[in-house]
Amino acid sequence: MIYNNFSSVLPNLLLGQCQLFDKNTIIHLLVVSSKTKYFIVTTEWLHLLVCPAGVDCINSQCFDPCQNYTALNNDWRSTNNTNIQDLHCDSDINWQGWYRLFLGQSSARIPERCIDSNRCGTHASLWITQPHPTQVGEIVNRTVCNTWLGSCCYFNSHTIKVKLCYGNYYVYKLEKPVGCYLAYCTSKTSHS
Repeated sequence: MIYNNFSSVLPNLLLGQCQLFDKNTIIHLLVVSSKTKYFIVTTEWLHLLVCPAGVDCINSQCFDPCQNYTALNNDWRSTNNTNIQDLHCDSDINWQGWYRLFLGQSSARIPERCIDSNRCGTHASLWITQPHPTQVGEIVNRTVCNTWLGSCCYFNSHTIKVKLCYGNYYVYKLEKPVGCYLAYCTSKTSHS
């Protein structure tokens, strides 16, 4: 999308509202001199411009994702689930906002290790390649890989955001994987 003048966006920012743009949005700034400048921004750039560290832009407002998340409680996502009679595909889901994972009544998290294929209710199991954050309130980016045909990262990887919340649980800003059948795995955690 192209914005012809940043002034169409600026009033919302001055009111304390945030606005997310698709990546590579072009904002056309009019400059007093005879030259015109274009800025290509990413969602992350504008997010940092408007919302302080540890919070995110949710529905045009800055919120703490630890207080504003959707509970995702699917027992079929368990790393212990080897039933693939009913396959699930997370690229069919319109992921919006932040999610807290559960298995039953217990908090769960995305595994930090390669998970065998044909688990978690899908063919290609999704897991993160780096450790979860250890500092409460910190939002980090983590690479998501998938297991298929003996490879721990067969299809293209993608990035999600993860935050450790007070109360020792994690929330995730999940993204669509590259296709079917790929789904996020969950495992129980010692956190409650």
